[in-house]
Amino acid sequence: MTMPVRIVPFACAVLLSLAPSRAEALEASFAADVCATNADPCTVTETVHVTPDAVLDFGVRQVQVGPDAKFDFGSGNGRIWCGSFVATTNGDAIVATGPGAVSGSDSGSVRIDARGSCSSGSQPQACVDSGDCQLGSCSARRCSARPRLSCASDLDCDVGPCSPTHRCSGSAGFIGCTSDADCNFGTCPAELTCSSFAYSPQLCTGDSDCDFGTCNANGASITMNGGIRGSSDFPALIELRAADSVTIGGPVDLTGRDDESDGGELFAESGQGDVTISGKIRAKSGGEATGGDIEVDSARDILITAPIDVSGGDFDGGSIELNAARDLTVGANLLASSRDGAGYGGDIMLTAGRDARIASTSRHIRIAISGHADGENFSGDGGLFLLSTDGDATFSNVRILGLGSAPSGFGADIEATVGGDFLFDGDVIAKSRGKKGSGGSLTVGATGLLAIGDGSRFDLRGATGGGGTVDLTSFEGTAAVSGNWLNSGVADGSVGVFSLEACRVEFSGSLLSKSAGAQTTLTAHESMLVEAGSTLNTPKGENRLIYRTSTKPPVVDGTLSPVALLQIDGALAGCPVCGNHEIDETETCDDGNTADGDGCSSACLLE
Repeated sequence: MTMPVRIVPFACAVLLSLAPSRAEALEASFAADVCATNADPCTVTETVHVTPDAVLDFGVRQVQVGPDAKFDFGSGNGRIWCGSFVATTNGDAIVATGPGAVSGSDSGSVRIDARGSCSSGSQPQACVDSGDCQLGSCSARRCSARPRLSCASDLDCDVGPCSPTHRCSGSAGFIGCTSDADCNFGTCPAELTCSSFAYSPQLCTGDSDCDFGTCNANGASITMNGGIRGSSDFPALIELRAADSVTIGGPVDLTGRDDESDGGELFAESGQGDVTISGKIRAKSGGEATGGDIEVDSARDILITAPIDVSGGDFDGGSIELNAARDLTVGANLLASSRDGAGYGGDIMLTAGRDARIASTSRHIRIAISGHADGENFSGDGGLFLLSTDGDATFSNVRILGLGSAPSGFGADIEATVGGDFLFDGDVIAKSRGKKGSGGSLTVGATGLLAIGDGSRFDLRGATGGGGTVDLTSFEGTAAVSGNWLNSGVADGSVGVFSLEACRVEFSGSLLSKSAGAQTTLTAHESMLVEAGSTLNTPKGENRLIYRTSTKPPVVDGTLSPVALLQIDGALAGCPVCGNHEIDETETCDDGNTADGDGCSSACLLE
């Protein structure tokens, strides 16, 4: 009866002794530690523990990370160089968090480069973009034991002594050390290398040896259908660079775990393809810190279908920057508010070389850049939202929240510069929450149509600090503006400004701006219509209608209080459009067509 009792713990002990520890698991300092040097693709089927500062160089071979595998960098730095990188995992594909040097947890810097090949050169050269194929001039000598350090003589390679603060005192940059020997980097060979080398010196005899042509992407993409975990007391920096496209399909967590932890950083770049993000990204901070930084740069389109959250604490919200060379589409929340302490709202900056679309059919998309107040009533202002497009910008079912906190925070600054049409259907709330704050600012400049829908709501109210500022301009088209507008302060002397200017102005909304001295101005270069049912209510200030010529006065069917001041400005440039039934500048007739021979020519001149 005693035998089974003794056998079971012995068997467990044997099994435990056979279980792999981190030291016994797959450790990798080089790509050859992961798979054979001729394996293409290199298929990863287990956890790979990457040694600190390792560069896993797979050349331009594909790396496939299987369902139960991952790369674990712990708290160290590391890089993966490959052709395409494909991760389809059940959990995390990349882990970048481990125990800190003293206590707590720490993360390092992890970079994955999916590389194509340069088009020319004396030997194959991997690249993410064409800049990687242009290695500068043949002019640099480098220290034999530290090629990153350029030199003119052997003396330049000895950057000691090692100071009491463990820094090589003779170095222009920071180089850590524990002894003088750590600061001696060999000799300065006479051989020349390319001046813009990256991580391995390129020997050369002339500038042509440093010219490798352009970068051929060859399908070198990153497909991250697995999580990235870099949350710690000091969250990770993650860089994903691909010669072709980048897809982030799994969740990314770069949140600061400690109260004083800033959020982490994520940079994604496509050299010739798109960037698609369908996995939730979090880079929030602790309560006494700053939100993280997310930057996406795409050679073609950007598509965002999952939320990005860089909310901050007492030291402000984080930053979201999305730059698309072609179209930018956002279908999920972008959150960069301060949520603790007296932090300011963060920055959200969007750029599109063609069109930008921020839209959802199922729910409001929130763009949040609000400030926060602390327990001692120190206030944080709203943040900054910038949009720039060469084409059209469309907002549908969108709510932009840029609140200034009580008692004295200012509302957010919101600005859009649009090369085509600006179409908006949603809300902008950029008011102050307190009794001493000021409303925010809204500035829109569009080359074409500027249209704001009936159900839109705008609240830029302030308090003793003043009402907000609204400046809407269509440089070459029509401004068809509706919606409900609140833009007031609460004390005399608090000015709310509402300015609308276009070739043709059509106002059908409702405006209330009741601060003393408030200014409401509509300016038309050709025609102006204040539609029936609309209101411009500026009871303590003025309503002013400015137009180019007495032959085309404003048509006012709505209610203006007080009665508008009418002002002719002959210096306004006209915007002639033949065939629109309006006699514009340079025209003597307009019969609604551009046919000749009917009494009004194709140039809208009397025949």
